[in-house]
Amino acid sequence: MKEWEYLLVKPSIYIRTALEKMDKVNSKLLIVTEGNKFKSVLSIGDIQRAILNSVPLDSKIINIFRD
Repeated sequence: MKEWEYLLVKPSIYIRTALEKMDKVNSKLLIVTEGNKFKSVLSIGDIQRAILNSVPLDSKIINIFRD
């Protein structure tokens, strides 16, 4: 495994899962891929904005990251 592959996530994961992964890997950024293709990045700032906008943590990250 390449050193950055642990940052890869699918757009269908939940916000809570993304937060847990960020905490586990000690990163403020995850790389969103779909079908082995880059889709977007998800930052802690994206999650903070979602929380401030009352988006539930059980929502999928596809609803909050920027295309």
